[in-house]
Amino acid sequence: MARKHARLGSKASQAASQSSHTTTTTQDSSATVTQRDQGDQSDQYQRKLVAACARGNEERVRRVLTDNPPWTSPQDKAALRKALQKASARHHINIIRLLLHYGAEVDAGAEDEFPPLYRAAQAGQRAVVEELLKHRPKLEARETRTSQTPLFAASVRGFHAIVSLLLAKGAR
Repeated sequence: MARKHARLGSKASQAASQSSHTTTTTQDSSATVTQRDQGDQSDQYQRKLVAACARGNEERVRRVLTDNPPWTSPQDKAALRKALQKASARHHINIIRLLLHYGAEVDAGAEDEFPPLYRAAQAGQRAVVEELLKHRPKLEARETRTSQTPLFAASVRGFHAIVSLLLAKGAR
């Protein structure tokens, strides 16, 4: 019986603490906004961006990018990188240009991210490799599971034109 009351008490205190932590009032407006709602909205448009890039929906990508500026928070930067990875593997060159215009980083930002150049080289996307090379990515950036470089990925798959491009830029 004491356990039941302790659990109920802890659930009630958790609910109270959650509600007290999530509600904030801004000075600029009289509206009350929850921090959780702001995070959910941010996650939602970031997920929409990545999904639109994976599908190659350029119009949707453009809309998400223009409707939710600026793309400067760490979560936004991560979403831009992930979107760039998806677009790079799928030869969505116009989307890649758009993402780069909005500040997508051409190198992976975390150990569990694939470098977009690696993705493009692995998929044999010459035009994408050329576009990414204009933004000076790390040529020796490795895919974390196999430690393969873009040069190795392209050479193993027989993408000789990409191998030549990478070698001309100084890849080893």
